Amino acid sequence: MKIKVSYDSLVSLVNLMNLVVSANKRTQENLKVVNLFAKDGELNALCTDGTLYCLEKVKDAIYDLEGEDNPFMVFNLKEVTDILGKFSSLQRTQVSDIYLQTQQKGIVMTVIEEPKALKDNDNFAFSDIYKNQQSRFKLTRTEVSRLIQRELTKIVMPEDNVEVKSKDLQKYLEYMFVPLTKPKGTTAMRFQSEYVYSVMNNIYGIAMPNILPKEIFTDISIPSMYLNFFKNFIPEYDTFKIYKDVEVIKRANTDEYDDATDTHKITLIIESGSRLVRFAVNDNTGAIGVDLFKQEISNIIEIDKPYFNDVLKRFEGFDTVYLEVVIKEDENVAGMTNAEFVMKSQKNQQRIPVKSATGPSGEYKFMLRPESVGLMTCNHLTKDLDGKSEKINDLKICLHRDTVEAVSIICNDGAEDWLTRYPKAPVKEAPLLDF
Repeated sequence: MKIKVSYDSLVSLVNLMNLVVSANKRTQENLKVVNLFAKDGELNALCTDGTLYCLEKVKDAIYDLEGEDNPFMVFNLKEVTDILGKFSSLQRTQVSDIYLQTQQKGIVMTVIEEPKALKDNDNFAFSDIYKNQQSRFKLTRTEVSRLIQRELTKIVMPEDNVEVKSKDLQKYLEYMFVPLTKPKGTTAMRFQSEYVYSVMNNIYGIAMPNILPKEIFTDISIPSMYLNFFKNFIPEYDTFKIYKDVEVIKRANTDEYDDATDTHKITLIIESGSRLVRFAVNDNTGAIGVDLFKQEISNIIEIDKPYFNDVLKRFEGFDTVYLEVVIKEDENVAGMTNAEFVMKSQKNQQRIPVKSATGPSGEYKFMLRPESVGLMTCNHLTKDLDGKSEKINDLKICLHRDTVEAVSIICNDGAEDWLTRYPKAPVKEAPLLDF
């Protein structure tokens, strides 16, 4: 097989495939390849980590099978990534085309360079001698795996799919990506009919109302390791198509179905533009339910989030920070409540102005890790998907004393698109500072 493709198209393809194989840290080395193949008059590329399969139609590609019976060309992803990187910042030339050709001993990759267009003030006098410059590289040739041959026929979009606005799913990816990828343990974005939520390390949780089609996005869990892939994949088009396949695996030696003992194999297929993705998901929403986020709230304080984010930076590097919130009824104005909010460490302290406070008088003194405070307040969110920050800036911290030993904290903002909960922040007073 011989293939001609533009540099930009190959770079885009390789970047996408790197997202696929790098998502799962357990991806076997023999799967870190790109499978190019001809089908229905078009050149396609397929990559997998063993669970997630990504099929892409290669743009700007011309191919010739050259009389071969084998429609596949398989090359090592890292080899090509390294080569393409060597041509990313050229001074005198630019890559026009790339040729890939299979041979008995490997694959030959030929990179064609042409001189860059001269600027008015550029006196580069020898541009013509750089026309049609060629660099040749030998790539390792690999045979297509049985896994790819077996699964390829299953990567198709059924007709009874559902169309979804990309921004609706992108919202969850933008809001929840950072919290879900911070913990060391494996987490997942869980979908139930009421909420999209996750709980990290069985302690801290984040939830958002579920506005996605319930026939698809209910009783499924998407592993956090795939969120970066979809965060880059989904926003390219305004809409995408999705199909949910649920296969019931019956108990052994019986034809009867029993929800209590049968298991379900759930597969999602997503089509966006010229790209088709197929991957397996679980339903582990029952392991940790949404009741974590339904709780009585005693007191609420509202602060300015941009300023609070600035303050958090001053506490980076400490193992622990101490938060003190004192809420009192105004003695002079009936029905009014005032609050004092102070953050401390062993070496510094900072008062945070409180814009408003509601609820009965109360005092809360507890400790957290600085990173936990940032995750709880979603400090990575500075604007919504429309680029607006007015409601995002109004950070609300809700406090409730469950026991004498712990404070429960719930946070959200003026948009009320999300809420986080830390159920058991240890009650602890800050060390006495002598300055």
